[in-house]
Amino acid sequence: MNTKVYVLLFLLFAFSTFIFASSTTDHFRSNGTGTWSTIGIWESSSDNLNWSAATLSPTSAANTITIRNGNTVSIGGAVSIDQTVIENGGQLNVSSGITLTIANVTGTDLTVNGILRNNAGTITTTGSVVFGSTGIFQLNHTTTAGVIPTATWNSGSTCEIVGYTTNTSAPTNLGQSFSNFTFNCPNLSANFSAGGALTTVNGNLTVASTGTGSFRLKGNGGVTVAIGGDLIITGGTFNISSGNSTLDMNLSGNFTMSGGTLTESGGGTNNINFAGTTAQIISITNSPTINNTINFVVNSSAIAEFENENTVLGGSTGTFTASSGSTLIIKHASGITSS
Repeated sequence: MNTKVYVLLFLLFAFSTFIFASSTTDHFRSNGTGTWSTIGIWESSSDNLNWSAATLSPTSAANTITIRNGNTVSIGGAVSIDQTVIENGGQLNVSSGITLTIANVTGTDLTVNGILRNNAGTITTTGSVVFGSTGIFQLNHTTTAGVIPTATWNSGSTCEIVGYTTNTSAPTNLGQSFSNFTFNCPNLSANFSAGGALTTVNGNLTVASTGTGSFRLKGNGGVTVAIGGDLIITGGTFNISSGNSTLDMNLSGNFTMSGGTLTESGGGTNNINFAGTTAQIISITNSPTINNTINFVVNSSAIAEFENENTVLGGSTGTFTASSGSTLIIKHASGITSS
C-alpha cells in the first residue's frame, strides 16, 4: 500500500470521527431505558434530522433533549437540563437525594407530556415548566413534604401525591391552579394536612387511598376550595376540615363516591356546594361512609341529579339545602327524606 492510500485512509477515519462524535450543543433523544449518565441510551444529532449513537449524555448546553415514548430515564446524579420534552409514554425519574435543575434559557425549558416523577429528590426550577394535557407529575416523597414544581398546568394534566408514609405537612407550591389533582398514598399512617393551601382544582379532585391515615384539606382558618370538575372518592379517609371555621367547597362537576370515608373532625361549618351550570350527577356506590357535620347545598340555578333509584346521600349529621331556583332530580322511591 503506497503513501497516498495511507493518507486517504487516515483522512476517512478522521472525517468519520468528526461526523459521529457528539457535541454538547447537539440535539439529544433517548433510545432506551436507563440512567441519565448512561451514554448508550442516547442518540444525538447536529441537525435534528440525522441521528447516531451519542458519545456523551446531554446537559443544559444541548440544543434540545427528548425523553421518548416507551423510555424511562432515571437521574442518578445532579444534572441541569433545558429545552427538554418528555413525550406521552415517556418518563423521567429523579432519584432520592439527587438534584435536577431546570435551567432558564429561552422558550419553555421543560414540557411534560408523559410522567415526571420525583422519588424524594430535589427539582430546582429556574426555568419554565409546562404540563401538557397528558402530562403527570408524581410527588413520591415519604417522610418529608417535598416540593411541587411551579408550572403551567394545562387542562387534562395531573398532579399526584403518591408516596407519603408519615409526613403530615403540605408540600411547597401546593397553592397553584391545577387541572387534575390526585391523592393516592396507600402506605400513609399519619394525618396529612394540605393546610388550606389547595384551593384551585380546575379538573377532578380524586382521593384514592390514604392507608391508615387521612387526607385533610385544612385545619383552622376559613377556606374556599374551587373544583371545576368532579369530586371522586374511591378509597381512604377524606377529612375535609379539622378546624372550627368555615370550609366552602364549590363543586362544578359530579360527586362520586365508590369507597372510602368523607368526614370532618373540627365542628366548624363545612359546605359542599353544587355550583355547576349543567346537571351534576350524585353517584354513591359500594356503601362508602359519610359522617359528621357536612352540609350539602344545591346553589341557585344548579341541578343536582341522583344517579339512580338506589342512590342515597346519607350519613352526615349536617343539612341538605336546595336553594331557591335550584333543581333536584330524585329517583329513589322515598323521594327526599331525612331518614
